Amino acid sequence: MKVYTVKPKDFLDHTDEKGFIIPQEFNREMSVFYDNPNALGALDWMKDQYIKRINLPLDRDFIWVWKDTYHLKYARKDNFTDFEQYSFFTFEVPAKYYRENILWSDFVNWHGPLNHFWDDPSDEVEGFEEIFNLPKHTGYGDVQGVTTRLHKDWIKRITRK
Repeated sequence: MKVYTVKPKDFLDHTDEKGFIIPQEFNREMSVFYDNPNALGALDWMKDQYIKRINLPLDRDFIWVWKDTYHLKYARKDNFTDFEQYSFFTFEVPAKYYRENILWSDFVNWHGPLNHFWDDPSDEVEGFEEIFNLPKHTGYGDVQGVTTRLHKDWIKRITRK
């Protein structure tokens, strides 16, 4: 099953002994989360959800993926000011990994935790968990995912500017 992501061109430079990509350390000052301090709390909340819901260690940073190209086209057009530093990756993920190792959530409802005022990163706010209850049929651009494991052999296409 296909997933898509935009990553720096050196994304594939670091892999573990099994061939899984190790993303560069998350740089909070350079991330899309930086301009919204509440978003850092949301990112910590998502990490807690990942630990609770996915049977993988959180021993490396998230890789954000999408089921379609909607947000990636947006990122190329508007979000990244210097897109030539990035590549557009298409992965063909085996069904087992797709279902078990990616925490899928509703992109629009992700803005609930993203815009929540976090007094404490461990703040568990009731109701945000609904972002993981996806309908059987979703619209274009509605679903995002996070994982810590994408294998370099699963790459089907790399598009550079």
